[in-house]
Amino acid sequence: MKYITKLKDAIAFFEDERVINNNNILSDGNGLFPKKYLPSYFVKKIDEIVKKEGDEGLRRISTHLDNNNLFDFEIPKNEIIKSIKSLNIAVLRLWNNPDLSKKLGANARKNIKEKNCLEL
Repeated sequence: MKYITKLKDAIAFFEDERVINNNNILSDGNGLFPKKYLPSYFVKKIDEIVKKEGDEGLRRISTHLDNNNLFDFEIPKNEIIKSIKSLNIAVLRLWNNPDLSKKLGANARKNIKEKNCLEL
């Protein structure tokens, strides 16, 4: 899995992807599946695993694709704060918008407040 953190890197990555014929790309997910699939079917198979196996399926997928053994899906408070601080000013203004609860849903803001991750 490729992690892209900067806009210019994302643009470059997707410009390269546009010239690739996806019909030539096959993957077994580093052994996740017994045979290789086209990207569209690969995504469908991943979706089936997650729906059928839930968290255990996510762990299995992560082990094969990222070589990462996940035990917990909870994001530590310091990582949440770090991510929020990295948001650009436009996103932060939206975040602090009093009508945001209507846009995101009241539960999202309530959950973040309860975990004391950010002063809102």
